[in-house]
Amino acid sequence: MKLHFNKSRAANISKAAVFALTAFMFAMPVQAQNSPDGDLLQKYKNAPGIAEYPGAMAIILADDMTYTLNEDFSSETTEYNVIKILNKEGADTFKILPRSYDAAAEQVELISARTVSPEGKITVIDPKSARILSRIDESEANKNKKYFIVDFPNLSAGSLIEYKCRMKTAARDDKTWSTASYLQNDVPIVHSTFKVSVPENVKAHTFTNVPELKEPQLLEDKGKTVYYWQTSSPYDTEPSLPNKPNNQNYYKYVAVSGFADWPELGGWAGSVWAKNTDDHGDLNILASGLTSVSKTPEERIDDVLKYLNTHFITAQDSDLWHKADPALLSKSEKLSPSDAAYLAGCLLTKAGLNVTPYLVTNSDLRNIENLPPIPQYVEQYLLKVTSDGKDLWIDPSVPGIALNAPNKGWQGSAALELPTAVRQGGARLVALPCGQARDNLCLYDIAGNVNLNGLGELTADITPFGLRANDLYASVQQLGNLEPSVRQKTVEWIMNKFDSLFAFHFIPYSNYFPSEIEKNKPAAFSTTVKVNGCARLDKKSGCYLTPLTVINNRTLQAGLNTENRTCPIRFDAPFIDEISYRLTLPEESSVIAAPQNCSISNEIGSYICQTVSKGREVWFYNRVEINKPWIYPDEFDKLKELSQAQLSSSKTPLLFKAPKKAEKKQEKKVSGSKDVKNPETPAENPEDSEKDSLMIPDDLK
Repeated sequence: MKLHFNKSRAANISKAAVFALTAFMFAMPVQAQNSPDGDLLQKYKNAPGIAEYPGAMAIILADDMTYTLNEDFSSETTEYNVIKILNKEGADTFKILPRSYDAAAEQVELISARTVSPEGKITVIDPKSARILSRIDESEANKNKKYFIVDFPNLSAGSLIEYKCRMKTAARDDKTWSTASYLQNDVPIVHSTFKVSVPENVKAHTFTNVPELKEPQLLEDKGKTVYYWQTSSPYDTEPSLPNKPNNQNYYKYVAVSGFADWPELGGWAGSVWAKNTDDHGDLNILASGLTSVSKTPEERIDDVLKYLNTHFITAQDSDLWHKADPALLSKSEKLSPSDAAYLAGCLLTKAGLNVTPYLVTNSDLRNIENLPPIPQYVEQYLLKVTSDGKDLWIDPSVPGIALNAPNKGWQGSAALELPTAVRQGGARLVALPCGQARDNLCLYDIAGNVNLNGLGELTADITPFGLRANDLYASVQQLGNLEPSVRQKTVEWIMNKFDSLFAFHFIPYSNYFPSEIEKNKPAAFSTTVKVNGCARLDKKSGCYLTPLTVINNRTLQAGLNTENRTCPIRFDAPFIDEISYRLTLPEESSVIAAPQNCSISNEIGSYICQTVSKGREVWFYNRVEINKPWIYPDEFDKLKELSQAQLSSSKTPLLFKAPKKAEKKQEKKVSGSKDVKNPETPAENPEDSEKDSLMIPDDLK
């Protein structure tokens, strides 16, 4: 698995990324040969397979990369890979080889490629048949952002893939460069080599987290310094753990960089930011039309973000370092997160505001300080606007509104604070600030009934505050600029995301989604659903069972089974989930058993569970609070205490019994129910939710 400056992550991209690209797949011409090519099969006939790696979908048998830096700081990278497919998942994952690149400064070419079937049939891939696709669209602002894609057809368990490709980058006036090779991946890497050649007069800094590879071999080459690493010791793939930071930050690697440390990289990144945001006079008219210096800082920020929300911000784009033209970006309907950051930075500065850019990472400060200073470790920009001693944070990928703390996923993470004209000193690594758990509150107010055939009808009022409300606010803003058909699909996608939070399988048949969300107001919405299997008959006890923990019971799952976990547990931000669930049982039903009341609190957070029943009315309250976004091994025991309490509640269903006459009456009814109209205005949110939501309904006291 290779990584280098101005290049996307190499051969073995994640399954999610591969599946995202398959939407663009077209057939590709190939040349088939009937006679087997014995050399490749012979060489790897004794290669490890499913017996040695029963949990793997594929094995990388050879992973070799050569990086050459030229005198003018242009570069050339050649990769050679041999991959053995072990199952259908591996075939689906590796059926394409994608590369993202900037056509203005980079070239990608396939030198050779072929597949070998388990029976020995060779399919040679024509290098000229690789496909070039646009990453975003064909607009002037995005025209150089491309995908280079090679298809490997007809793969199956036992197939071999062999390919060699090359990427060339243009000369760089700023003389910056960086390259890295990963020795660990989501699939085993059996053999890996890494060769880096740089001019003798160029300073190179080497990094690795593998002690035995700390000192590279030095090879002879006229006028060049050549560093060489080789390993045939496969490193175990990281287990799939809940709430885990980016695997890339914990894999084994070797890296070489022109940057000695993070502050040096940050100084260069600051110059890139300045070139892309400073002194764009052609945006003066746009900026003056958006806002006025006579307005308050908060009003000016709102004006700029309202404008930014008229653009559609695409998914993550790792290309942070290209030359941007904010005037051109302002005319593009679609923007990458980095381009949105450049445009926002330019307009906010023209509005007379002090903007500090941060390059955020998917790691914590403890870990990033020990990682090599290479640009690919940063994910995207965050912007901090300071006025009258108050900091407001903007996530250009989810513009929404300015927040009092960084957006979800970034609180407590490591970031590179870039130098600006108004801040003294150079770039530095910092830990981003964290908000309070109450700043990221979500209320779930659920009411409904269940009948004896298991069908439930529930109305859920879901009210996110703070960061969660900002996600919806940004979505609603961008929905207004979409075509009606696309808008409806997007609404359904948003609803399905909330649907997936619930333990039950929901079938929405009416929903309310707000067309407008006021700034700094809760973003309440409601949905009425049918719930199949809401209750089931336990023949042994003769009672009916229905779970009460209807919200995702995996919220704290990361706290379980932490004995062998070495990486920290990561939550998006400190948060509170409050659930109030009132359920009406069938007539004349009686509650036999329910989850025990529970209240646990420690430095990590707290967990509360309370059940009250009266007749056939049941009221269930559940509250989870997490106070820290990053939790380290020395704190795992405290999180585990909360996790086990939640697990106990979620595993204990409500047990109720119905009289025989009610069961007979139910048998005569036709399955299903009439549609329920949309709920009226969502329930008002309590000013003090902790106080109010603990109050038991009067009729259940």
